[in-house]
Amino acid sequence: MNMQKIKNSILILLAVLFLGGFVLENASAACDYSYPFPSQCDANNQNCSRECDEKILTEQCPKQAESWVCESMESYLGFLQKKCENENPEGIDCGTIASGNYYGNEAAKTASYIYGGGGGGGGGGEKCKPGFTEYSGVCFPDDTGLSEVPIKDIVFNVMQWILGIFGFIALIAFAISGIQYMTAAGSENAIETAKRNMKWSIVGVAVGLGGLVIVWAIDWALRGMAYF
Repeated sequence: MNMQKIKNSILILLAVLFLGGFVLENASAACDYSYPFPSQCDANNQNCSRECDEKILTEQCPKQAESWVCESMESYLGFLQKKCENENPEGIDCGTIASGNYYGNEAAKTASYIYGGGGGGGGGGEKCKPGFTEYSGVCFPDDTGLSEVPIKDIVFNVMQWILGIFGFIALIAFAISGIQYMTAAGSENAIETAKRNMKWSIVGVAVGLGGLVIVWAIDWALRGMAYF
């Protein structure tokens, strides 16, 4: 009796293993396609499947787009839809490519279109993620919170502020030197100190004003203006 149960258990186990292997083999065969992959939906773009998503993202997507696009089916379908809308190939309904996030009929058509040389094909996809713009081959974020004023204008503004503060301090020093001179009360040392301070204050004011004039002259010259 016990031997019969053991035999039955072994037969059941073998049947389960056989069926499991059959299912796995069929599932693998269902995705055994060469690039480009066919649609995972039926002829009416219904009854869609996701069984080949992984192979599509790892084998097909890298041949058409940058690696970040292939992180999910949603991003890959978005890439295909944008590519389709830009190229507007005949016979493809671009607006439905990303519907439901399934690799459906229109997505497969677009992938085949790129494979055939349309849209630049062969891995020439978008280089920068959404929210980034490419400048000289480098992706920069669009929203940095920084000013969009040109660097030269920022530099000139900073220099004008520095020179303005420098000139203001020189004027204060000149005023203090005048007070020192008036309160010297005949002391030769105090008078000489006041004169020396006044002289360097005048030099400071001249340097500050001269610096501002030079900055303005360079600014106007860079703007292509003959005078300022």
